[in-house]
Amino acid sequence: MELFTQHLPELWLLSLLKQEDLYLHQMAQRLSHRSGGAFALGESQLYPHIFRLMGQGFISDRKDQPEKRRARIYYHLEPAGEARLEELLKEYRQAASGTEGVLSSCGL
Repeated sequence: MELFTQHLPELWLLSLLKQEDLYLHQMAQRLSHRSGGAFALGESQLYPHIFRLMGQGFISDRKDQPEKRRARIYYHLEPAGEARLEELLKEYRQAASGTEGVLSSCGL
């Protein structure tokens, strides 16, 4: 189960992009807000995960430059990314269920 060591940021980012295309700053803000501050990762911490997801074809990017504003790069969930998200959700739910089983059997 690599989920807890490596794939949680991937799960979070793909989940956020399932709702809508976002730029990196938005992803960082929403991740922090929706986790109640538990997962407050900076943009620089998210970049390696973004590049890996792009390299695997799970997400794509597009540049948007409104007039007189700095260009923003929006990220988009691709069909392969939706399939990957489903795999990660299944793995997460199995791990959470197994963890809960251990904890409850120990009276916790």
